Amino acid sequence: MQIDKHSAALRQLDSAIQGFFTGEDIIACHTLAGASSMLLSDLVNLKCPGKSWDAVAQEDNGLSPKEYYAITRKTQNFLKHADKDSGAILEFNPVDFTHIVFFATLNNGELGGIKSHAVQFFQLWYIACNSELFTDQKSILEPSLQLFGQIGNQSFDSQREHGSIKWASTTS
Repeated sequence: MQIDKHSAALRQLDSAIQGFFTGEDIIACHTLAGASSMLLSDLVNLKCPGKSWDAVAQEDNGLSPKEYYAITRKTQNFLKHADKDSGAILEFNPVDFTHIVFFATLNNGELGGIKSHAVQFFQLWYIACNSELFTDQKSILEPSLQLFGQIGNQSFDSQREHGSIKWASTTS
């Protein structure tokens, strides 16, 4: 079997999203999402310089690339390395998973990548969960709210459960 980097990233991303909405362990999902995110970020930087959504987030938050990646890749680095910190404990925030996935979906879009059912579904769910960030973008906010309703003020677990119920109804 042969696979290119972009295809591998998309398979990891789709698996992370599917696992998230079907109740798989979020740490395992984050591992897949983190790997996908790194590949897609690298590919955008190489193939579409200046179009990385990571660069937008860095600029918006006044962070250097080193600072930004230290924050966004903290969990994935924790999950893949133990040589220097074998006794370390991570305080994992599951919301971080959603941001990693969303930015990965945006970077995939910059590459002209296929927007699978999983990617499209996740983007709509994320927008509904974070509707306050998209109030000036009615063309994407309205379909999200039509599908998921006003879930932005719900707990993370409630948002995930709502997404899982909708996922089951759209994939069966």
